[in-house]
Amino acid sequence: MGPFEAAAPLLSNSLPTLSDKLDHYFVDYSLIPLFVQENYLNLHPRPSARPLSQKEESLRQFSLFARAAESIALGDVLSASMIRDQAWDLLPVHGVLSAIRPTQIVNGDLRSQLHFPNFFGRLSTTNRLSRALSDVRWALYRQTGGTSARGVREDYIPVLHIALTSPLATHGVDGIPTVLETMDAYELSRHERDAIIELCDLSESNLQFSIPTQVKSAFTRAHVFVTFLYCA
Repeated sequence: MGPFEAAAPLLSNSLPTLSDKLDHYFVDYSLIPLFVQENYLNLHPRPSARPLSQKEESLRQFSLFARAAESIALGDVLSASMIRDQAWDLLPVHGVLSAIRPTQIVNGDLRSQLHFPNFFGRLSTTNRLSRALSDVRWALYRQTGGTSARGVREDYIPVLHIALTSPLATHGVDGIPTVLETMDAYELSRHERDAIIELCDLSESNLQFSIPTQVKSAFTRAHVFVTFLYCA
């Protein structure tokens, strides 16, 4: 049995006993809770035993999902504690909190395709941005006096982002010398400039989006030329 086959009956709350549910959880105790977390909001709760108005039914379903989310959160807390203390004897409790209880609370039918957990994609992005921040921090180490990664992210990157993009967005190719001077002053390579821009990529104020393609191309050529002269 694979994780998809194990997760589907758990989500639909169709397994008869707690033992059966734990067996499905133990197919992959690290992955099955992520399947539940990814898909439980796609469950359609089964009707209440007594007739309810549309508003009452909506409130009931909202309450069910809130209680399920609370159980999943408790499972996450327990998971961190288990890993820290190597308390693997608590795995059945973790299974109940993170995979069994949430689906039992919602008690619904899965009305869409079972989705693979997006957690791994988000984890990959987090790790990539963490490496980018580390690169920028070490590049700025001398200029910032060894400021922490958090300090660089909060105090330097927003300012540098503007300094490295605003001249190009505002003045086009005429802003290229200003950006190159800023990079030289802070001893930033093209890789670190790109990292700074990427770290601001989720911001609505990311000026990189408003820079014309031809200006970006001209900047790349100018930077390559300056780097060639420096290395010659």
